[in-house]
Amino acid sequence: MQTFTPSAVAVLDWYDGGLVHAHAGQRQAYQPLFTTFPRLVGRSPKNLVRELSERLGVTHFYLADLDALQGRRETGATDLALEILGDGLTLWWDRGLGCTLGSGSDHPQRFSFSGAQCHPVLGTESCRSPADLFALLASVGVRPWTLSLDLIRRNGGWCWFGHEDRSDQTDRTDRSDQTDRTDQTDRSDQTDRTDQNERSWGAMPFAEVVELSVQLGVRQLIVLNLADVGSNETSTGPILRELRRDFPTVSLIAGGGVRDNAAFRRIVDHGADYVLTGTWLWTQLSEALPWHAAPRS
Repeated sequence: MQTFTPSAVAVLDWYDGGLVHAHAGQRQAYQPLFTTFPRLVGRSPKNLVRELSERLGVTHFYLADLDALQGRRETGATDLALEILGDGLTLWWDRGLGCTLGSGSDHPQRFSFSGAQCHPVLGTESCRSPADLFALLASVGVRPWTLSLDLIRRNGGWCWFGHEDRSDQTDRTDRSDQTDRTDQTDRSDQTDRTDQNERSWGAMPFAEVVELSVQLGVRQLIVLNLADVGSNETSTGPILRELRRDFPTVSLIAGGGVRDNAAFRRIVDHGADYVLTGTWLWTQLSEALPWHAAPRS
């Protein structure tokens, strides 16, 4: 049975009241974890976390609250996060905080969970614009963020996951609106559109986002191509090498497509300090557990 090093980070994807098995960022197709791993049937998320810790030696966890990331109601991810922290384990927690800038109890200044083992994650997917991202990073009183660079590969180039379609739509709207206005209105609107486009994700270079974020205090970066999740491939090696060269003091976390020791080692060799892995861990845990038949409907 595989025993995992402290640099391994178990990925927990939470959606609609339970843990799911993620694949390629296609969230509408995510299935309950036990659908892929039948031996996990009947075990609570809390017990699965403890099994990962006690059987496989995992002490670091990454929890993605997919309900929060999609603007849905809370379905129990917070309870699981508190259980993880209560057991003295390390947690990176992405709960879509950028979606709620300046509103309600989820405002980042109210992120009150204490302890060095709790790392709040701010993902680019959750922020409407780079301006919102930088405002959150600069918020007074917030513990240092772990910034998640949520990427996806499109037509041979990198796009910001969650923003690629909106960027295209903004460009089309700008061109169609421009011909129907007076000269004065044209100039005013052009200024507004220029400002909007400069602040849109589609117009924001990757290197600039990272450099400004580090200047604002970010000391941990998660680099993830969502298309790699649940696959047999990891494509972020060139990005990791560039980040390690340009930001040697920043801690790097990466994953996707980690199915064995060789893939794990490749990500470390590219410069990652921590490696995110889901499918490989669940496979190992499933093989280590006694068989539990699926309950009858």
